[in-house]
Amino acid sequence: MQRFEQLRDATVAGTLAQALVQVDESRCSVCSEILPPDSDECPACARQAGPKTSTWVLLRIGRFAKPYKGLLILGFVLTLLSTAATLVPPYLTIPLMDDILIPYQSGTPIDPWLVSLCLGGLLLSALLAWGLAGRAPG
Repeated sequence: MQRFEQLRDATVAGTLAQALVQVDESRCSVCSEILPPDSDECPACARQAGPKTSTWVLLRIGRFAKPYKGLLILGFVLTLLSTAATLVPPYLTIPLMDDILIPYQSGTPIDPWLVSLCLGGLLLSALLAWGLAGRAPG
């Protein structure tokens, strides 16, 4: 649209030949297609499919990771423990609501052992999740 308006204005001013000479069309360095104005990415190259990747490339990484097998297993186990610790609080909140807070509203006395068990479990899971999600210094 901008190019059309430039050519139209040049035709009205009588400088069409000069405007055509000054055409500075950006072209793709790979396929030599004209790039759209205000864009650095070639739409023709973007449509082309990338190279196919193989699963074997991922498996070949194993030989480079072999010396670090123990650390990788430890990292995987700690990741699972961290995830499990963050999934515990919803399951402790359900009995806290159903067995303690809702019956207390209807006049039932609170069982201190059940309250301390639920709140202690919430605290323990929060501390465990916090400790396992520690960040590396740097």
